[in-house]
Amino acid sequence: MQIEPGPATFVDTTLRPGKIIWFGSEEQRPYQLTVQHSGLKPEPVYGTYLQRGFLPR
Repeated sequence: MQIEPGPATFVDTTLRPGKIIWFGSEEQRPYQLTVQHSGLKPEPVYGTYLQRGFLPR
């Protein structure tokens, strides 16, 4: 996706966990996206998401 300079832009993404939490409470999981400015090297963007248990207590 190409984003022009100016106001903020939001991009929908889908995150899939490396493993499923079958039972228990939620856990924070880190993730990393890579963005690249035109003509420059890629830069990582780090964040976290909240993963909930498949069958909560």
